[in-house]
Amino acid sequence: MSSTILAGTGRYSDYVGHTANDVLTPVELDLMNKARDTKSCTSNENQYALYFSPNDDTDDVLLFSSDCLLQEDSMYLLKLFCINIGVAYSNVLLNQEIEDTQQDLLYMLGEAIETRSKETGSHVRRVAEYSRLLAEKYGLTTRQQELVLHASPLHDFGKIGIPDHILNKNSKLDSKEWEHMQTHAQLGEEMLSKSDRELLKVAALIAGQHHERWDGNGYPRGLSGHDISVYGRITAIADVYDALSSKRCYKDAWTRDEVLQYISDQRGQQFEPKLVDILLQFQEQFIEIENKFPDAN
Repeated sequence: MSSTILAGTGRYSDYVGHTANDVLTPVELDLMNKARDTKSCTSNENQYALYFSPNDDTDDVLLFSSDCLLQEDSMYLLKLFCINIGVAYSNVLLNQEIEDTQQDLLYMLGEAIETRSKETGSHVRRVAEYSRLLAEKYGLTTRQQELVLHASPLHDFGKIGIPDHILNKNSKLDSKEWEHMQTHAQLGEEMLSKSDRELLKVAALIAGQHHERWDGNGYPRGLSGHDISVYGRITAIADVYDALSSKRCYKDAWTRDEVLQYISDQRGQQFEPKLVDILLQFQEQFIEIENKFPDAN
């Protein structure tokens, strides 16, 4: 059975991520395998292997050496230490599972909304990845990058309140229909802002502000400049970039040159100048994301 080194000190510190078979001596491997097979702590002269398991699918071993023979009470404390490590590690894995599940649910909800308007679910995936990339290059913290990645799929959450005949109209909306369509931004913000969770608070900002413009001529509130949340400013340009690049029920996809020309022309008008510069500078990475999440044929 192949094992991977998760952490190490001393001579093992440079081998994190390597397989144990490539690093450990035959004696150390034998000791580690004995601890794992018996699911207990074992020793061999001055080397010790302490077994712990965070869940039913994982067997971990803490392997170390000591210059002196450990007494029985010291071994007891080490065994207790490993039990505590197993519990803590189990909680970490559980929290990660919860976060991963929440992320999947947000993607599925965003995709369901896009599917209702006959648009591909890949749109929300691309917008999320574009937004994370923009946030990184903008200089936001890792936590802020994660928030915009996970919250941006709900940017059009309010569309669940827009009638099908408006969402799926193949021609230009009339003034009354367009006025109704615009209500999706405020509707999405109102629904999502009912939660006190940080992620959904960010999602509410994005839903309510991704149609605001840098020059103040957007909707629903006519916010301008830095009065628009950075999350809203980022998702706005990511959403438009992808919408123009994709085929929709009311239009064909624009060419890349046409999209980039539009984005460039809207620098300082629809979009924050700094974000336009980032999008143009890192275009190759945007293309990589587009290729990773293509629309279904």
